[in-house]
Parts: sequence; structure tokens; C-alpha cells
Amino acid sequence: MIIEFQLNREELSRAVVEMPKMMALLTKNQLLSFAEHLINESKISGELNEYLDTAIEKDQDLMRSRSETPNTITNDHILGYLYSRWSFFYEVHNAMRIQLGDCSENSDDDWVRPFIESQLIWSEHEWREKLGLPPLVDPLDAVQHSLFLNIVLSGSHNPYLEWKKTIGYDES
Repeated sequence: MIIEFQLNREELSRAVVEMPKMMALLTKNQLLSFAEHLINESKISGELNEYLDTAIEKDQDLMRSRSETPNTITNDHILGYLYSRWSFFYEVHNAMRIQLGDCSENSDDDWVRPFIESQLIWSEHEWREKLGLPPLVDPLDAVQHSLFLNIVLSGSHNPYLEWKKTIGYDES
């Protein structure tokens, strides 16, 4: 059971890294239902879609998908496809995570949504660097968000609580 737990965490983590990478390039309207508070707090912009053509040139997965599809398929459709693919992959492994008991009984304390949000902030930061745009968050804060992945992969019982402890997050 421990092997299945860790293998699922690894695959879930892969999806949670890739999905927000695509999410960061969605339009503000597409992001509002999931991340309105992150937009309001200026942690993500919802404006990187304006740079999608340039982003595709700077990302191997996006570039490969662009080169493998007919010119009649728009860059927005390619982004939508990749986002959907990673979302599906995430949903499968999240369901397995729940079946394996890798979740909190109290959904407010569960670690997956904060993990996705944290990776979305990190992804926005990375995209802004690649695109030559000014950062929205302090680079040190962005790096702290990237640490969440290591804590998830370490097998921590509750990665969210461990991450908050690691970065010295105080909710007061």
C-alpha cells in the first residue's frame, strides 16, 4: 500500500505541476471560477494569454503540440487540449489519492487545492520570467511556492500543513 501511495503521489504531482503551467496561460475569465482570490490578491494575473504565441515558442510541450497540429487549429485550442489532458490526469490520480486515504477528513485541511494554487502562483512567476514580464510576487515568495512540490513528494502526512510550517506561514 505504501508503494501505491507514493507512486500515486508522484503521478498526481506531475499533473499538478503541468496543469497549472497551462492554467497560467488561460484568460482571466477562464481562471475566475478557480482562482478569483489569487487574481484579486495579485498573485496571478489572468493576462498571460495575451502572450500565448510567444509562450508556445518558449515551451517544449506547447511547441511540440503546435508543430504536430494543422495550422487551422488555433493556439488557444492547443492550450485547451493540453489543459484538459492534464486536468483529466489530475482527476484520475486525485480519485486514487482519496481511495488510498491520502487526504484529510476535513476538506478545509486537505492539501490538494492549496498545492494546485501554489503551483499556479509558481507557474505564473516562471512564465513571467520566460516572457520578460515583471514579477507579480516577490521572487522569494515564488520559490516558497515551488517548495510545496518537494514536501508532497517527501510523503508528508499533510503536505499543506508541513509546507506552511516550512515557510513560516502564520494565518493571524
